[in-house]
Amino acid sequence: MAGVHLERTYEADAVVARIMCFVVGSEERGCEVGRALISAVEDRTRRRGTEAILLTTHERRAGAREFYRRIGYDRTGYRLYKELR
Repeated sequence: MAGVHLERTYEADAVVARIMCFVVGSEERGCEVGRALISAVEDRTRRRGTEAILLTTHERRAGAREFYRRIGYDRTGYRLYKELR
């Protein structure tokens, strides 16, 4: 499953696609399902005129980061987080 939101960003000064969620079932991992799903997201958002795709993943998700790097995504910064209680 992929949840995607199109938005105009200050960083890119363009309409970009933000992958809000991306899930491949554990039994399907390593079977090219993730790569096919990301490819479909890229094709569809490209046809809608977006110029880039943004996504974030948690530090503890080393496998996810490696997957994104293998398919051409670059690390461009850090996401910072603070809980407000």
